[in-house]
Amino acid sequence: MSGAERALALAIGQAYAAFADVGAPRRLDAPPHRKPEELLQRLTGAPLAELSEDQLGPYAGWAMTTVGDARAYQHFLPRILELATGPNSHMGFDPPVLAGKLVYGEWSGWRRDRREAVLAVFGAAFAAALTEPYAANGPGEWLAGLARLTQVTPFLEQWRASADPWAAIHLAVLRVSWMDSLTDEDGQPPFRDDVDIGISAEVEAWLLSAESRRQIERALAAAPEEERWQLERALPDQ
Repeated sequence: MSGAERALALAIGQAYAAFADVGAPRRLDAPPHRKPEELLQRLTGAPLAELSEDQLGPYAGWAMTTVGDARAYQHFLPRILELATGPNSHMGFDPPVLAGKLVYGEWSGWRRDRREAVLAVFGAAFAAALTEPYAANGPGEWLAGLARLTQVTPFLEQWRASADPWAAIHLAVLRVSWMDSLTDEDGQPPFRDDVDIGISAEVEAWLLSAESRRQIERALAAAPEEERWQLERALPDQ
């Protein structure tokens, strides 16, 4: 286990501890088509840390907007955060969606230790994803989530400081996605939806900068041969 993976495991453990005193809900307010009684039984039929992606995934996407309240979400949040760091197929585990749920649940008014625990998981997941070859949620996704919750300058600096070729590959992927959105008539650049305009502008300037281009260029020699195309397509002059 790498240092980044250990830090992520520690952050997840701290999240469980921070929310440990939030009991499981006894009922879930939800429209009939969500079958709230069946859903609650599925969500409380096993220990929180053992809930599977499929057991928790539908709720993670519906939480607060159509099912339950912020207190119920806080109970399930540690496991939602944990599942978001691994392979998953449910919308509610996507970091930007997860961050949007937090904002919707007025997380800025939660206890300080809980807010800090959430940010610690986001930050540790971002760091772990930086050098993970095929991350379920890459650093760009975690950065997009962080952009809804806090200032991103330290994370941009961390990304820039990494000499790992996979950090450059992830950077190239995000850079291409952003550039494509700028030339697409209907495109919407990442980090624009529900993100402070100043943070969005900071990310765009960082991403399209000469320094980002140089970071990608330096990685060409060290990157796996089958992934160099990801770097090369991010280099045309703009």
